[in-house]
Amino acid sequence: MCQLTVTESWGEGIDESEVGFGLPSAINTDEEQPASAAEQSLDGSEIIPTKMCTGKAESFILGFIGHSGSTALMSILEQHPELNIPFPYEPLLVAVGKPQQSEEIARYLFEQNRLAPEAMAEGFKVRPGNIRDGEELWQELVDDYHTRLVLNYRDNVVKSAIGLYSIRVRGDLSSQQGMRDETSEEHCEKHPELCRFEVTQFDQFAYVLAKSYITRETTKGIAKMVDWPCIMTTRYEDFVLDPDSEMSKIYDFLGVQRMDLKAKYNKALPDNPCELVSNYQELCQMFWGCEQYREHLQDPVNNCFCDNPPPPPYNTTLCDADKVFALKKSLCTYYTEKGAKQVVSCDNAQYLAMKEKMEAEGKDINEAGTGGGGWAREFN
Repeated sequence: MCQLTVTESWGEGIDESEVGFGLPSAINTDEEQPASAAEQSLDGSEIIPTKMCTGKAESFILGFIGHSGSTALMSILEQHPELNIPFPYEPLLVAVGKPQQSEEIARYLFEQNRLAPEAMAEGFKVRPGNIRDGEELWQELVDDYHTRLVLNYRDNVVKSAIGLYSIRVRGDLSSQQGMRDETSEEHCEKHPELCRFEVTQFDQFAYVLAKSYITRETTKGIAKMVDWPCIMTTRYEDFVLDPDSEMSKIYDFLGVQRMDLKAKYNKALPDNPCELVSNYQELCQMFWGCEQYREHLQDPVNNCFCDNPPPPPYNTTLCDADKVFALKKSLCTYYTEKGAKQVVSCDNAQYLAMKEKMEAEGKDINEAGTGGGGWAREFN
């Protein structure tokens, strides 16, 4: 594989001068995808038992993966007077894939909080890649600071994939973090083209669907990476359906007072996939043969169903994750101005705009170090 990688510096996150760990300028948030789907134990029915602790937590982490409502959830916890939540909510983002560096940053933050005069519980977001291959280090950290785990994930991988498709193929970044200044209804009234669209590239959708499935299971695997003294799970679906009830469970788990606080971020896109995807029934036809996705094509909460599922024998062309990942030759990788890695369709508007800009400046997109943005083209 030949890959061009040009990275830029970024302007947000933990203050490098305060910690002094030599933090990198490039951030890889795409590392959760394994080299082979066979490397993962993909049992979507596995239930993670809750382990409660008494008293108030000294520290906690929100184990998560993107597009699971984690930003909205942390924006609520940030307002609680008994909790100390850093902003940005994910200070370990700069060290994804580097467990030792991740543990050092987490230990620094926990220790600073322990030395503070106010007895507050410190907590922030952590990805699987911050812990993986550094389990012993993290076990020491968890033991030293009695760290509790709140595990946050999105169960419906089809709806998660629709959001990823909107971001990576269509270039709509509004759903990446959520809306702060307007509701989903207001957003969709202003931008109806973003809130109802046709999925046209089924190979790309298969890619983000397989990725959503694997990363969901990888995130749930955080529960087994370390012997956590206390564990609870909070699903995106439960949070959307009844946020007050879900937050009460989290407050009880952390041993802090229940409070009536609201999220600072709103969903950007409609929750009903039948409303969001204009050719949703075509998606049903394409992916009904994938047993691991089939139940997620049906959304009874929103009364969205596959009207005429195809009979067997099913078309399973897009069901095998390893074969789908092999289609990656039609994807391009680029780095945002903040250094975050994104994998998008090569006809993505943002990619094409940057490519045109670089060519106009006489820069070769296939030559490393040309600048003008952080772009990479991958070839199998």
